[in-house]
Amino acid sequence: MQDCIAIIDRWLSEREPGLHLDEDGVAGLQRDPQTILILEVPRDSEVCYLYAPVTSLPEKNPELALVAALELNRFGRPLGGCWLAWDPDIAMLTLCHNLHVPAYDSVSFNNTIDNFLISLDQAREEFSEYKWSDDQPYRHSTQENTSAEIQEDAYEQSNRENRLLPNS
Repeated sequence: MQDCIAIIDRWLSEREPGLHLDEDGVAGLQRDPQTILILEVPRDSEVCYLYAPVTSLPEKNPELALVAALELNRFGRPLGGCWLAWDPDIAMLTLCHNLHVPAYDSVSFNNTIDNFLISLDQAREEFSEYKWSDDQPYRHSTQENTSAEIQEDAYEQSNRENRLLPNS
Protein backbone atom coordinates (compact mmCIF):
# COMPACT_ATOMS: atom_id res chain seq x y z
CA MET A 1 0.00 0.00 0.00
CA GLN A 2 1.31 3.42 -0.96
CA ASP A 3 1.76 6.15 1.63
CA CYS A 4 -1.25 8.11 0.39
CA ILE A 5 -0.95 10.72 3.11
CA ALA A 6 2.55 11.63 1.90
CA ILE A 7 1.40 11.69 -1.73
CA ILE A 8 -1.59 13.97 -1.09
CA ASP A 9 0.54 16.12 1.20
CA ARG A 10 3.10 16.59 -1.59
CA TRP A 11 0.42 17.43 -4.18
CA LEU A 12 -1.21 19.91 -1.81
CA SER A 13 2.06 21.71 -1.14
CA GLU A 14 2.73 21.87 -4.89
CA ARG A 15 -0.69 23.42 -5.42
CA GLU A 16 -0.62 25.75 -2.41
CA PRO A 17 2.85 26.27 -0.88
CA GLY A 18 2.75 25.71 2.87
CA LEU A 19 -0.47 23.67 2.81
CA HIS A 20 -0.14 20.24 4.41
CA LEU A 21 -2.36 17.58 5.95
CA ASP A 22 -2.44 17.82 9.74
CA GLU A 23 -1.68 14.93 12.12
CA ASP A 24 -5.22 13.60 11.54
CA GLY A 25 -4.75 13.61 7.75
CA VAL A 26 -6.99 16.65 7.18
CA ALA A 27 -6.35 19.89 5.30
CA GLY A 28 -8.50 22.82 4.23
CA LEU A 29 -7.93 24.43 0.85
CA GLN A 30 -9.49 27.89 0.90
CA ARG A 31 -10.40 29.34 -2.49
CA ASP A 32 -12.13 32.47 -1.17
CA PRO A 33 -13.76 33.65 2.07
CA GLN A 34 -16.93 31.63 1.33
CA THR A 35 -15.29 28.48 0.00
CA ILE A 36 -13.18 25.93 1.81
CA LEU A 37 -12.53 22.47 0.43
CA ILE A 38 -11.69 19.84 3.04
CA LEU A 39 -9.41 16.98 2.09
CA GLU A 40 -9.13 14.00 4.41
CA VAL A 41 -6.90 10.95 4.07
CA PRO A 42 -7.41 8.37 6.83
CA ARG A 43 -4.38 6.39 7.96
CA ASP A 44 -3.88 3.10 6.10
CA SER A 45 -6.29 4.20 3.37
CA GLU A 46 -5.89 4.72 -0.35
CA VAL A 47 -8.80 7.14 -0.47
CA CYS A 48 -8.77 10.92 -0.20
CA TYR A 49 -12.18 12.30 0.74
CA LEU A 50 -13.10 15.73 -0.64
CA TYR A 51 -16.00 17.68 0.80
CA ALA A 52 -17.18 21.25 1.05
CA PRO A 53 -20.23 22.99 2.51
CA VAL A 54 -22.96 23.85 0.01
CA THR A 55 -25.88 25.21 2.01
CA SER A 56 -27.73 24.93 5.27
CA LEU A 57 -31.31 23.74 5.30
CA PRO A 58 -34.00 26.39 5.20
CA GLU A 59 -35.85 26.87 8.48
CA LYS A 60 -39.15 26.50 6.67
CA ASN A 61 -39.69 23.05 5.10
CA PRO A 62 -36.15 21.63 5.45
CA GLU A 63 -37.37 18.31 4.07
CA LEU A 64 -37.85 19.95 0.68
CA ALA A 65 -34.14 20.79 0.55
CA LEU A 66 -33.30 17.18 1.34
CA VAL A 67 -35.57 16.03 -1.47
CA ALA A 68 -33.84 18.54 -3.75
CA ALA A 69 -30.46 17.07 -2.81
CA LEU A 70 -31.69 13.56 -3.56
CA GLU A 71 -33.01 14.71 -6.94
CA LEU A 72 -29.65 16.28 -7.80
CA ASN A 73 -27.88 13.07 -6.71
CA ARG A 74 -30.20 11.01 -8.87
CA PHE A 75 -28.46 11.70 -12.16
CA GLY A 76 -25.28 13.38 -10.96
CA ARG A 77 -24.95 15.48 -14.11
CA PRO A 78 -25.16 18.90 -12.50
CA LEU A 79 -22.74 17.70 -9.80
CA GLY A 80 -20.02 16.36 -12.08
CA GLY A 81 -19.85 12.92 -10.48
CA CYS A 82 -19.97 14.29 -6.95
CA TRP A 83 -22.87 13.87 -4.55
CA LEU A 84 -24.62 15.79 -1.81
CA ALA A 85 -24.68 14.51 1.76
CA TRP A 86 -25.89 15.83 5.11
CA ASP A 87 -23.11 16.69 7.57
CA PRO A 88 -24.64 16.75 11.06
CA ASP A 89 -21.45 18.21 12.59
CA ILE A 90 -21.88 21.49 10.73
CA ALA A 91 -25.62 21.14 9.98
CA MET A 92 -25.15 21.66 6.25
CA LEU A 93 -25.45 19.85 2.98
CA THR A 94 -21.97 19.11 1.68
CA LEU A 95 -20.65 18.22 -1.75
CA CYS A 96 -18.53 15.06 -1.63
CA HIS A 97 -16.13 13.15 -3.86
CA ASN A 98 -13.71 10.28 -3.23
CA LEU A 99 -10.31 9.97 -4.88
CA HIS A 100 -8.61 6.58 -5.13
CA VAL A 101 -5.11 7.99 -4.72
CA PRO A 102 -3.13 5.28 -6.62
CA ALA A 103 -5.16 6.06 -9.75
CA TYR A 104 -4.05 9.72 -9.76
CA ASP A 105 -0.99 11.80 -10.45
CA SER A 106 -0.35 15.44 -9.64
CA VAL A 107 -2.05 16.70 -12.82
CA SER A 108 -5.19 14.58 -12.44
CA PHE A 109 -5.34 15.46 -8.73
CA ASN A 110 -5.29 19.19 -9.52
CA ASN A 111 -7.81 18.76 -12.34
CA THR A 112 -10.11 16.92 -9.93
CA ILE A 113 -9.80 19.72 -7.36
CA ASP A 114 -10.60 22.32 -10.03
CA ASN A 115 -13.57 20.31 -11.31
CA PHE A 116 -14.80 19.74 -7.76
CA LEU A 117 -14.81 23.50 -7.18
CA ILE A 118 -16.78 24.01 -10.40
CA SER A 119 -19.29 21.39 -9.22
CA LEU A 120 -19.47 23.14 -5.84
CA ASP A 121 -20.33 26.42 -7.56
CA GLN A 122 -22.96 24.61 -9.64
CA ALA A 123 -24.51 22.99 -6.53
CA ARG A 124 -24.63 26.33 -4.74
CA GLU A 125 -26.23 27.93 -7.78
CA GLU A 126 -28.82 25.14 -7.96
CA PHE A 127 -29.78 25.71 -4.33
CA SER A 128 -29.82 29.49 -4.64
CA GLU A 129 -32.50 29.17 -7.33
CA TYR A 130 -34.78 26.97 -5.25
CA LYS A 131 -38.10 28.30 -4.13
CA TRP A 132 -39.36 26.71 -0.95
CA SER A 133 -43.07 27.07 -0.25
CA ASP A 134 -45.69 25.48 1.96
CA ASP A 135 -47.96 24.32 -0.81
CA GLN A 136 -45.55 23.42 -3.59
CA PRO A 137 -42.91 20.74 -3.33
CA TYR A 138 -39.50 21.28 -4.86
CA ARG A 139 -39.20 20.48 -8.52
CA HIS A 140 -35.88 20.79 -10.35
CA SER A 141 -36.12 23.35 -13.12
CA THR A 142 -34.80 21.02 -15.82
CA GLN A 143 -37.48 18.48 -15.02
CA GLU A 144 -40.58 20.68 -15.29
CA ASN A 145 -42.51 18.19 -17.42
CA THR A 146 -43.56 14.79 -16.21
CA SER A 147 -42.58 11.71 -18.19
CA ALA A 148 -46.11 11.45 -19.58
CA GLU A 149 -46.02 15.10 -20.70
CA ILE A 150 -42.67 14.56 -22.41
CA GLN A 151 -44.00 11.48 -24.22
CA GLU A 152 -47.13 13.37 -25.28
CA ASP A 153 -45.03 16.27 -26.61
CA ALA A 154 -42.81 13.87 -28.56
CA TYR A 155 -45.87 12.16 -30.04
CA GLU A 156 -47.38 15.49 -31.10
CA GLN A 157 -44.06 16.62 -32.61
CA SER A 158 -43.83 13.37 -34.56
CA ASN A 159 -47.37 13.85 -35.90
CA ARG A 160 -46.58 17.43 -36.97
CA GLU A 161 -43.45 16.28 -38.80
CA ASN A 162 -45.35 13.46 -40.54
CA ARG A 163 -47.95 15.96 -41.80
CA LEU A 164 -45.18 18.03 -43.37
CA LEU A 165 -43.79 15.13 -45.40
CA PRO A 166 -44.86 15.08 -49.04
CA ASN A 167 -47.12 12.24 -50.15
CA SER A 168 -45.29 9.56 -52.03
